[in-house]
Amino acid sequence: MNDRAGSGKKHRYSDVVQVFEPNALTLPHLRPYVKELIARRAFIVELAGAQVRGQRSSTFLGELWSLVDPLFQAAIYMFLFVVIRGAGATSLEFVTAIIGSVFLFNFTRIAIGEGGRAIVRHKGLVLNAVFPRALLPIAEVYKGFLSTLPALAVYGVIHLLARAPVTQAMLLLPLLLVIQATANLGLALLFATATAYFKDVSNLLNYILRMLTFATPVIYPVSTLSPSIRSVLSWNPLFALFSAYQGVITGTMPSAGLIFQSVAWAVVLFVAGVWVFLRHERSFALHV
Repeated sequence: MNDRAGSGKKHRYSDVVQVFEPNALTLPHLRPYVKELIARRAFIVELAGAQVRGQRSSTFLGELWSLVDPLFQAAIYMFLFVVIRGAGATSLEFVTAIIGSVFLFNFTRIAIGEGGRAIVRHKGLVLNAVFPRALLPIAEVYKGFLSTLPALAVYGVIHLLARAPVTQAMLLLPLLLVIQATANLGLALLFATATAYFKDVSNLLNYILRMLTFATPVIYPVSTLSPSIRSVLSWNPLFALFSAYQGVITGTMPSAGLIFQSVAWAVVLFVAGVWVFLRHERSFALHV
């Protein structure tokens, strides 16, 4: 204790010392963290919705752009694989498989591309507000889902007009979407952490997405792959999921093995993403 000059009063200092370690690589307590995320769910919904509305209002096509963009991509790939390759009698299967896969992959593309930049993009919030940082990648994944729904509705019309098979396999679509959303969130958390620490990752995301597009059965039917190539590409975490999607689209029930692989990869990506993100979350303010 010290006496202040000119005063007989003594000032007592607390025995409790609060030490802040913003760069401590420790996990927060999960239960209160999840509760706080749930409490802020309205903010997540509004942030995602505002970004979707903002993107649509800033372009000439507006609401139609989320449909035109994947449809245009699908048309290019359809031309490459159906017209140039001469798919012949199986061209209808090629058309539906490619268009449906491109529309569905758009969900993952937004989750990785936008979710991976979520922390850096919202640098102001990260530096000036206290909140669970995970809500930023979560909002981007939700935005990807909102942007994909209209495209899926359009694909449903295309599927019916093309008289593609409608079988019981379609009942698996909600399950596959849940699996994809889980994997997308894990990937978004992983890339958001990497981008916060290494700015160059933001520039690499577009190249990573291109590699994933070719390594995943998105722009080609799985049936065109040789067994050797398929065995190599099966190490891609998204390969089994999109193989199952193509099975559903073409009227074939995916095997239990494909569903199991899809779930296993989604769980691994989600757990890894949560662990890495939460472990480094407290140090984001030092790096963004």
